[in-house]
Amino acid sequence: MMLGEECLINNLNEVKTKRKKIMGTQTADEFKKSMTDILGNDFGSFLYVIYNEIAWLSLKWSEYCQLFAMKETRIELLNQSAPSFFFLVQRTLLDSIILGIAKLTDPCNSGKNKNITLNAIPDYIDDQNSNLKEDIQNEISQLIPKAQFCRDRRNKIIAHMDFDFMLDSKNVEELESATRDKIETVIASIQSIYNKITNTALQPIVDNRGAISLLHVIENGIRFREEAMEKRKQGEYYTLKYPSKV
Repeated sequence: MMLGEECLINNLNEVKTKRKKIMGTQTADEFKKSMTDILGNDFGSFLYVIYNEIAWLSLKWSEYCQLFAMKETRIELLNQSAPSFFFLVQRTLLDSIILGIAKLTDPCNSGKNKNITLNAIPDYIDDQNSNLKEDIQNEISQLIPKAQFCRDRRNKIIAHMDFDFMLDSKNVEELESATRDKIETVIASIQSIYNKITNTALQPIVDNRGAISLLHVIENGIRFREEAMEKRKQGEYYTLKYPSKV
C-alpha cells in the first residue's frame, strides 16, 4: 500500500455511528483522538491533517469572497480606506487558496517523498467497501483535471518562476484563468470527498469577527472621516475622546 496497511478501513459503519463524536465540540487533540480511535492511528492521523487543510482552505475562501467577491460597494470601501494594502491582502489570500487546492490534489509522491493528499485516500479503504472505494476514486479522478489550473499557477508563478512563462517566450501556453466559479466548484468537490469518507458534512470555521466585522469598522471609520472633514470646512473641529492606538 502506498501509505501503509496497518489501518485500512475495515468497517465504515463504525465511522457513521460515531460521527457525532468526531464532529462534536472538542479540542484539536480530542478531535484527532476521536479520529484515530475509530480509524486507527495511520488513517485517523492522515484524515485529521486532510480535515484541517480543507477547513483552513474553506475559511480562507469564505473570507476572500466576503471581502472581494460579493458586492461592488465593499470593493469601494476597501479602495477608500487602504487600496494598496487590500490589494496585497487579495493577492496573498488568492495565492494561498490556490496553493491549498494544489496541495490537496497533488500526486501521492513527489520524487522520494510521500504527500498527504486526497489521491491517497482510496489506499486506506478496504476492498470489503469496494463500492465506496470506487465512488471515492471516481470523484478524485473527476476533481484532478478541474484543479489543474491551480497546480499550473502554483508551479509557474506562485511557488516557482517558470523561465519561459515569466519571460514571455514564444509558444508558451497561457495559464487558465482562476475564476470564482472554478474555485468554488473545486472546493465543493474536495469537501464532498471528505464528507463521503466520514458520512458527516464538513463543519466550516465561522468567525463573526472576520471580514464582515472589518468591513463594518472600515465603513464607520470612513463615515466619521467624512463627517469630520465636513465640520472642518465649517470651522468646527472634532477632538477624539480617546488617544489613537495607531
